Amino acid sequence: MAITYQNLRIQSIVSFQHVHFFEFNRKAGCHGVATVKGIAYADTELTEIESALADSEIKIVEMDEEGDTVSSHLFCGVVTKALVTETNRVYTVEIQAKTGSVHLDRKRISRSFQDVTYSYVDVVQETVQNANGAIICSAGNEIKIKEPIFHYEETVWEFVQRMASHVSAPIIPACVEAKPQVYFGYPVKGNEIHFEDDFYTVKLDRRYYEQNQDFSNKSQYLYYVFDSLNLHDFGDYTFINKHKLQVCEIHGRLEDGILKFKYTMGFPRLITNKKYNNPKLSGVSLIGTVVKTYNEMVELHLDIDEQPGTTHPFKWTPVTGNLMYLMPEIGTRASLYFQSADETSALAMDSPRTNGKLSNEQVNLGDFEAANKTPVPNAAEKRIQNKVLRTGGAEPMDGGYEINIPEEIVLDEFGTPPMSDADNKQLHTNGQEMNLTPSQISFKSPGKEIYVDDSYGVIFFSNKKVTLQAQNTIRMKARKISIDASTNIVVVKQ
Repeated sequence: MAITYQNLRIQSIVSFQHVHFFEFNRKAGCHGVATVKGIAYADTELTEIESALADSEIKIVEMDEEGDTVSSHLFCGVVTKALVTETNRVYTVEIQAKTGSVHLDRKRISRSFQDVTYSYVDVVQETVQNANGAIICSAGNEIKIKEPIFHYEETVWEFVQRMASHVSAPIIPACVEAKPQVYFGYPVKGNEIHFEDDFYTVKLDRRYYEQNQDFSNKSQYLYYVFDSLNLHDFGDYTFINKHKLQVCEIHGRLEDGILKFKYTMGFPRLITNKKYNNPKLSGVSLIGTVVKTYNEMVELHLDIDEQPGTTHPFKWTPVTGNLMYLMPEIGTRASLYFQSADETSALAMDSPRTNGKLSNEQVNLGDFEAANKTPVPNAAEKRIQNKVLRTGGAEPMDGGYEINIPEEIVLDEFGTPPMSDADNKQLHTNGQEMNLTPSQISFKSPGKEIYVDDSYGVIFFSNKKVTLQAQNTIRMKARKISIDASTNIVVVKQ
């Protein structure tokens, strides 16, 4: 039975007397869109109508003569644009609306999924639910992600669409409620369609030329357009030449007082995308905190992740190459660099300078012990030594000798020079130090220090014995040689 303008009702925050224009389009991979024009009751002011409609819910339904709802899924969504005109106190309202899935396409966010035991369904369900949406999955449940996935500067809608391309599934907005609801994969339930007219239009999808190099299986790229007066939905299907064709697109338009539909029927491959990656990832470095290192592998809690969770090992690839490099300490900061848009191209590359600050000020490492069931050293029990290149003046040495720090250099709260002068550099790792300044070179380890200083010459300091040993001659030459000892000096000739 045909749907006429008399059966259409607009359910919205503004009351309508009747509808004289309605058109909508729903297609896999796109937000459903609709345009509605009607006459509103003149019991409110013009400006009040426009402000009330902004981003409000709207539903267009079919009702019978008794006022009962016959079909609730003609269109349902949110108002994205409204135009109200007044002529002799008659308000004509034109509304443009989109399905509730548009709520998932408004804010770009970033996070990572490093638990490779997740399936694609686990990933998209967690993502959509965190955005207060609902998702119905019929694909990807048995397919594991195998490698970490990074949701980077994408809306939830963009990310879920990209995940659908990884499992050759379509994403289809639901049209029952105004809240965000999507299908991940084609709906499994549907009814067989028997079109009233055998006449249809056959078209060839452009992907036949883009994806089919040998130009075979042409029938798989054909789709068929049927006209109908009856309402059908995604999941419904028909048969042509014993081939099962499914609804790929629905278009409806109110013409001459009757709502007329066009259905594009085709094979499922016509509504899926070839696998693609996020181009924004190419060349990006994501900063994180090191929570585990082993076998030249590094595990990171990334700053884009609010809560601690399972981490994944990434290959440590220092910018200096593998000839001479330092593995980062647990709790220090490191970068995850993406060589291309492919998420598998990620490498842990370098450790950003933190000027010696303890890592526990940036992330609570104890949370990872519970999340990963792996003990993590606590900075309260053991000072974490950052491998960090500092700039600043030299530090005072322990034990009787002192190298003056330039007055213009002020120590920070950690007792170390700030990174203010690029000519003064320090390399720290595991309590070892190498200091390079224009007037001094020094090497330090606990209890042992060597200075080569422009003012003081060469100084050796140790809290243990110092041994000079050579197979031939040890020669000391100076204008004055002084040897002091608190107890005795022994010189033995053998």
